Amino acid sequence: MNHQDTKTPRREERLEFPGYILVTVGLLLARPIAAQEEMGRCREIGRCEQREKCNIGSCLPLFTSHQISKEMGRCREIGRCGQMGKRRFGFYLPIYRDLHIPKEIGRCEETAIGVSGSCQPISTDLHISQEEIQVLLTEEEALQIVLPQAERVVAARIDLEPEVREAVERRLCRRIESRHDLYVGLRNGGACGYALVAEEIGKYLPITFMVGVDPQGTVSDVAVMIHREKIGADCAKRRYLNQFRGKSTRDPCRRNRDLVHVSGATLSCDGVAAGVRKALAVVQEYCIARPANVRRMVQEADKPIIQERYVMGTLCRITAFGTDAKVVNAAFEEIKRWDALLSDYKDDSELSRLNARAAEEAVTVSPDTLAFLEECRKWHDATRGAFDPTVGALMKLWGFRGGAPAEPSAEELKKALEAVGMRHVLREEDRVRFARAGVALDPGGIGKGWALDKAAEVLRQAGVRAAALDFGSTFLAIGAPPGEKGWPVEVRDPFDPKRILGRLRIKDASVSTSGNYEHFVEIDGRKVGHMMDPRTGRPAEGVASATVMAPTATESEVWTKPLFVFGPEAGLKLLEKAGREAAVIPVDPNAPRAETPGWTKLFKKKP
Repeated sequence: MNHQDTKTPRREERLEFPGYILVTVGLLLARPIAAQEEMGRCREIGRCEQREKCNIGSCLPLFTSHQISKEMGRCREIGRCGQMGKRRFGFYLPIYRDLHIPKEIGRCEETAIGVSGSCQPISTDLHISQEEIQVLLTEEEALQIVLPQAERVVAARIDLEPEVREAVERRLCRRIESRHDLYVGLRNGGACGYALVAEEIGKYLPITFMVGVDPQGTVSDVAVMIHREKIGADCAKRRYLNQFRGKSTRDPCRRNRDLVHVSGATLSCDGVAAGVRKALAVVQEYCIARPANVRRMVQEADKPIIQERYVMGTLCRITAFGTDAKVVNAAFEEIKRWDALLSDYKDDSELSRLNARAAEEAVTVSPDTLAFLEECRKWHDATRGAFDPTVGALMKLWGFRGGAPAEPSAEELKKALEAVGMRHVLREEDRVRFARAGVALDPGGIGKGWALDKAAEVLRQAGVRAAALDFGSTFLAIGAPPGEKGWPVEVRDPFDPKRILGRLRIKDASVSTSGNYEHFVEIDGRKVGHMMDPRTGRPAEGVASATVMAPTATESEVWTKPLFVFGPEAGLKLLEKAGREAAVIPVDPNAPRAETPGWTKLFKKKP
């Protein structure tokens, strides 16, 4: 009998792996992977072979999933590991570990290096509401926390040399920006600590904080300054930040290794930890390993750059510490740029073109001039009309803009007053027109202060922490000189300009003095000052000089006008309500001087 083999057929043996392993292996090995239609126009996401070419040393696989939501929009070439994206806020953005992107991200067009080394999409139009931004500490308050032993602090915006940046990136295994705000705390003539401002992403948006490092290269303290999201602000709590004390570049400074995160603020805590690692590496390579950098920084901070230029019809002086002549030159160029836009003495300026043509047709002007006119409207309303840039017709009528000075007739005053008032200046998108003939803009009551504020922006953007911009009548202070509490500002006697009445010291503030003793015309043997009352069309009387202290040069210059127009009593009440300090000297030398209570405390009279 034939006997057939009745062995049970052998079952095919297969190895089974969890899905996430298969996906990861696929991403590591695959050439460009197939992407779903929902990806829009995103390409080359799966080019993981580039990871070995990535110059940061440890580029990881891009994603653990290729599920890409429609909200990504127009993202392109997300897998290019060498790219660094920059959003309009100025921050380099390490954002997401996966592609679950909420609708707020909008249209992504660039890529950024993530904390882990993976390339991630960034947003070009995230919206941050002012209510969500939490300013927890000022720069000065943060410095007191992280450099408590310092008798003096020197600040500079540094650019890492290529070799230093490469050394830092090797330590961090990721790319970093080259420009940083560095502080050196000094005590007994030597460095007692360093501080670095860091910005890292929490969940979606940057967290700004300061990291203090002692001369041995260990963290002295960390202080969170600004948090920009609704959740995650608990990363600023001391119970989390205290964990960094004593950490160095030898420590991981990572969650679940030597740090315990705060529940509900995990991503924000991770961002702070990444910034601490960066600050430690930068201080180690730039300051501790290369002490000549610190010596040079201190020497430059002690040596001011002083330049004077004749601009806007008068002499302007800029004194700046911790920078070079190129930066100061750029500040002067900014003042000259605004003079070219706003001068009513130059026929080719935009303001002169408005005065010549805007009563006949709408005139197209630059965004800068539009911004200036909106600022004028703002302060016209805030001062209840005492500041009015449309007094050009009155200035010409009284002889301050050419022609023989003379007392105008009642009819002439009435006609000129009809052309005064910001209600006559109308904006139509990027064009401006005047509602009636005869309107003339005069920037004299705000122009110098506005230009100083814009020049100060140039200095601050270049990292200048201590500077003084002086137009004579308007003084603007950035920070304070090294070793000083503030910049000295002298107030002169309007009846004897060579005599100093006293001085005050200001920091991050401005002082302006207006007086008829410097700018006047003579009519029938009497001096007539240039401070016009927009209500009457006549020069304001009763006040010899007014001095105002305010946060900006624009504001300090503008707020002198109500003191002339409304008089000392009513004018000071308006300034006190606005929280500004001021002093008024009447025309009558025997009359008592008036000042706000705050001015009395700040002003030091000369014996």
